[in-house]
Amino acid sequence: GLEHLLKNIEYLSTVQLSHVPIIGFVLFGLSLLGVGVLWSESRRLTGLTLLFPLLYLLLMSLQRAMLIRNLLILVPFIAVYAGISIGWLWDKFSHTILRGIIALFLIVVLSVNALWLIFSAGTIANRQPSSYLPDVHEWVAQYPDLTYYASTQVQIALGDELPKNITSDLSIAD
Repeated sequence: GLEHLLKNIEYLSTVQLSHVPIIGFVLFGLSLLGVGVLWSESRRLTGLTLLFPLLYLLLMSLQRAMLIRNLLILVPFIAVYAGISIGWLWDKFSHTILRGIIALFLIVVLSVNALWLIFSAGTIANRQPSSYLPDVHEWVAQYPDLTYYASTQVQIALGDELPKNITSDLSIAD
């Protein structure tokens, strides 16, 4: 309901577009400006292009669980609207210095996001499941008052020194 809608909007506006919240917020703000620019140029086109994202956001907000990967489909719409607003700003400010600021902003934002994506992709490619086992063991040991469910495979992977607060019985796990 409303709580999911607000959480979805919060995610889209501060996390989805960049790992740096202020960059995500600015890009989301640019997309809202883009909607306004498009609205002033063509209400029909704005209505057509907003229909799907708004209905989809509403549908996702009515779900019992918030799965953020389901919001990925909205990113192209946000990007197009942000692009419309950047184009509008470019046309509005013909002064060289202002256009330089817009270009510098785009270069910085795209570079920061690209570097983060490259780094993130590298962590996925180099992921070794066994490298996470010490972290799991440490986490579980840190919170001995909680009982954790672990599958048989995870229990085998953790080895002989299985913490006492790990169980294979889902009904008693916290």
